[in-house]
Amino acid sequence: MPLASRILGGGVEAVVGMRWMAWFIFGLVALTLQVVVIPRLAPSGFRPDLALLFVVTMTAYERGVTPLVVAWLMGMLVDQHSLERLGLVAMSYLLVALGVAGLRRAFSLGGVVMLTGTTFLAAAATQLLWAIYRAWMYGAGGLGSAPSWKSILMSAGLTAILALPVAGLLRWFGVREGRRLRVRSSRRS
Repeated sequence: MPLASRILGGGVEAVVGMRWMAWFIFGLVALTLQVVVIPRLAPSGFRPDLALLFVVTMTAYERGVTPLVVAWLMGMLVDQHSLERLGLVAMSYLLVALGVAGLRRAFSLGGVVMLTGTTFLAAAATQLLWAIYRAWMYGAGGLGSAPSWKSILMSAGLTAILALPVAGLLRWFGVREGRRLRVRSSRRS
């Protein structure tokens, strides 16, 4: 029995409410760790992108427009703490969410292995595109040097490895894949 049913006494309304709370907590923790903790603890400069992990996971688990809007909002929040131009991370996360939604629709994404692989591909592609953008905008030596292939792949690998415990935690919270996230009223007629 999922944690949601045990804590809130069961029922569809309780599980749907717990899903919103689980996503909110996951997003808040990912954003806090991304902005405050990871920069100080990054091993050898390899930094997992926890906000991107949140975006990929929510898009893989939820349907509809909600994951796209949340991806853009998460990107805007990360943008506030980055050195890049405002909107770069938000647009990147929105494009990642669109890509994951397309993959989920085409290949029926499911399972931890598929989530880990999708997270790796999304993180590697995003880091590579950001490296190309930085080289194009600032030249070879501007705003931090361009990351190496090793740095891009290690950061993407760390992000993908973190998808394993996240999938387990979401399952423990009672979040299942592929359902449409909506709020239901508890009124009975």
